[in-house]
Amino acid sequence: MQSAIDLLRDLTDTQAYRVARENSAHVQETWGPILRDFENISPRQYRRFLDFDVNQHWTTLYRQVTPALENGNFRNALAALAADDVDVADRIDAATEVPGVGIGTASALLCTMDGRWSVWNGTTEAALKKLGLWPTFPRGLATGGRYLVVSDILIDLAGQLGVTQWEFDHLMWLVLKDDPNTVIE
Repeated sequence: MQSAIDLLRDLTDTQAYRVARENSAHVQETWGPILRDFENISPRQYRRFLDFDVNQHWTTLYRQVTPALENGNFRNALAALAADDVDVADRIDAATEVPGVGIGTASALLCTMDGRWSVWNGTTEAALKKLGLWPTFPRGLATGGRYLVVSDILIDLAGQLGVTQWEFDHLMWLVLKDDPNTVIE
């Protein structure tokens, strides 16, 4: 049986992965600074980033956008995520308290704003379970603490492969595809 890291390494040779890798730097360089400037980002810009045709990576971020846009709530999530002087677990906890911002959206925003951090969403969770790498969490651990546990696994795997967190998130999607050469357009 092929090890998880060998399977992931093989997926880095697919066309779908190469396309995602090409898009990653552009999106992060363009949108990272816009998202970090939470006081000046417009609701329209925030909404646009959540669309796949702009972020070139996540297809479902837009689903819960309305509550986040109400009263500029999205700025509270972005401000929490941009607070580099605050522990990441606390930043995730604060961001996910904002209506319309779940862990998938918060971690995608964080990864875009600061590429050192991984994405935890339904795809990542399902892929880690398929690979037999899904962790067990200590009882009572808050969302931010669970994020750190998952993120440690993702960061370690990405480091072994020499890929960015953004690129690694795409590999998680490819783990779940029947045909890993499928390219989303």
